[in-house]
Amino acid sequence: MGGLGVKNITRFNMALLAKWRWSLFHQNDSLWARVLYSRYGGGTNLCAQSSSRRDSIWWRDLLMVCGGLEQDNWFERKIKWRIGSGARARFWLDNWTGPICLASVFPRLFTISEQQNHFIQDMGSWTDSSWVWQLQWRRERFEWEIQLEQQLMQQLLECSPRAEQVDSWWWLGEPSGTYTVRSAYSAITSEVVVGSNNGAPNIIWSIPAPPKVKIFAWRMMSRGLPTVDNLASRSITISDNDALCVFCKQDIETDYHLFCTCSVVDKVWKVCLSWINCPTPLPRCILEHFNFIPGPIYQNVQVEYWRTVWLVTTWTVWRTRNLCRFNDNSFCFDSLVKEILVHSWRWLSSFTKTFRYTFSQWCSNPGLCLCRLGA
Repeated sequence: MGGLGVKNITRFNMALLAKWRWSLFHQNDSLWARVLYSRYGGGTNLCAQSSSRRDSIWWRDLLMVCGGLEQDNWFERKIKWRIGSGARARFWLDNWTGPICLASVFPRLFTISEQQNHFIQDMGSWTDSSWVWQLQWRRERFEWEIQLEQQLMQQLLECSPRAEQVDSWWWLGEPSGTYTVRSAYSAITSEVVVGSNNGAPNIIWSIPAPPKVKIFAWRMMSRGLPTVDNLASRSITISDNDALCVFCKQDIETDYHLFCTCSVVDKVWKVCLSWINCPTPLPRCILEHFNFIPGPIYQNVQVEYWRTVWLVTTWTVWRTRNLCRFNDNSFCFDSLVKEILVHSWRWLSSFTKTFRYTFSQWCSNPGLCLCRLGA
């Protein structure tokens, strides 16, 4: 910082907290780890948890900086799985086959799987000292889904579990593969520098949308919205009941929870994805969520208009949140989705010259209108 060698205290704290996660995973049989698991009901690697208002501040901070269900997954990008028995790695949701989890590589298969949260060891069995995968599906696959399954099985040929061995992590920041606070601090710092130059704020200003909505999006990505966690960082205290998310009523309101990980808002995003027939897991960080482009959207003009829908959704979620919090309005899921549909058509019709669909055409099949853009 400033060339004086003074560390950024926030990033340094993240690196120190991440060491706890590393130690919890590799020393899970120790007494102190068992006490923490008993107290907080933690999983083996803290990647499948969301914080609760009953948790201690330390535990919530640990989940926040290490990922959990609520935050950017910088930690996962710096580790490589070494699969043993497969008792601690989730088949679909952990990056054990490469830098991207199988749920993102094969979103359609993930959607129809009956084993979405299963660990690797539960996805097959040993037969004559050989591992046999036993994938289970909710229904019969279509022909093109069978082809996807064959691609998946081909990828799994080199990734079978190893009996009598323990799953472990290899830290990519050190030649020894062991976690160090110094390398983690360097990794966090480099990601912050790269993230600050990713151009997302500049892209916002060119999206077809009202100026006030673009300003809102810039504030959101700059973590400048007055959510409960941001108010708390400014020493503005709120009662425990008022601190809860107005939609799910379960977790403390944070910006990334409100727009990405809230179970209710996630269903809203799934409705938008259903328009283009693209069921897929979504990123849990706001910036990555914004940069995520569904598979059917590939032309430049389609990407631009999808981002309009993204801005409409976040803007509508925020307005609905304010009405529920300050005007005591009751929340209606169908009304929220309908408002997104209406505003999307209005903005695309008003701020673009190529969008020529009528409102009835848009309402009857918004996905078709989006995917035909630029075609």
